[in-house]
Amino acid sequence: MHKTFIVLIAAVVTCPSVAMATSTLYRLPIRSVLDSPVVELFENALDTVLSARFRVVVPTDSTPHHPDSAVCSTELTENDSGGVQFSYNLYLAGRDDVVSGKASVPKGGLDFAAAVLAIQRAFAPGGLMRMALARLRVDGVRDSKVYLDGALYGSIPFEAFVLPGEHEVEVRGRRFLNHTFTVDMQAGTDTLAVVDLRDLSRAPRIALTVTGIVALGAAAYAHRVQEDLYQHYLDPASTRSEFDRRYGDYRKVLTIRNVLAGLGAGALAAGLVLTWDIP
Repeated sequence: MHKTFIVLIAAVVTCPSVAMATSTLYRLPIRSVLDSPVVELFENALDTVLSARFRVVVPTDSTPHHPDSAVCSTELTENDSGGVQFSYNLYLAGRDDVVSGKASVPKGGLDFAAAVLAIQRAFAPGGLMRMALARLRVDGVRDSKVYLDGALYGSIPFEAFVLPGEHEVEVRGRRFLNHTFTVDMQAGTDTLAVVDLRDLSRAPRIALTVTGIVALGAAAYAHRVQEDLYQHYLDPASTRSEFDRRYGDYRKVLTIRNVLAGLGAGALAAGLVLTWDIP
C-alpha cells in the first residue's frame, strides 16, 4: 500500500499540467457543506497536484495578492449517487479565460490517493473546458456579505471571476440593511462596484430620525392636552353631558398620544439600528 501511494504521488508530479503565466497560484479555500475531514482531504490532494508546477498560496483576509495572479476556486458537493463531486475553476493569469471542470469520487471509498487521482484526472488535458470570464470586484464597508445570483460568495473586499452575462449582486449588512443591483459582464472586462452601505442608509436614517423626533414632540403636546382635559373632567360642576363629552375627548387624546409615542420610539429605534447595522 505504501509503495502504491508513492507511485501515485510520483505520477501526479510527473503528469503534464496546465500551462500558466505565473509561478504563484492563489488557491481559495474550498467551499463546501461537507465534513471538514473530507474538505481537508481534497485540499491536500489539490495542493499536491498544483504544487507540481506552482507555488501554491492559500490567501487569507490579510494576504494581499496581485489581481492578475492565477487563482483557483473549488467547491465540493454531494451528487445523486452518494459520492462527492469536485468542481474547480482555474483562472489563467493575464488572460480572460478559465480552465473549468468537475470530477466525482465515491464517498464511501475516499482516501488521499483516490482524491489525488480524481483531481489529477480532472486536470488532465482531455478533461478541461475553457470559458471566457470577466472579473467582478465589490468594495465598500468591510465584511459586508456579497451574494452573487442568490448564493453567498464572500465578503467585502470581494473579487470573483464570472461568466459573461447579467448577474444579480446583493450586498448585505447584519440584519435588514442590504443593496441589490445587476451587472452586465462582458468577457475580459474588469468591473469594480462600490457599495457603501453607510452612504446608502443615510437618507432613510435621517428620515426615520426626523420622523421619530416629530412624533415624540407631537406625543408630548398631546400629553399636555390630555392633562388639561383631565382637569376639566374632574370639575365637580360639570353636567352629565359635559362629563361624558370630556371623558370621550380625554380617551381620544390618550389614544393619539400613545400611538404617536409608539411611532416616535419605533422610528428612532429603527434609525439607530440602521446606523449600527453595519458589519
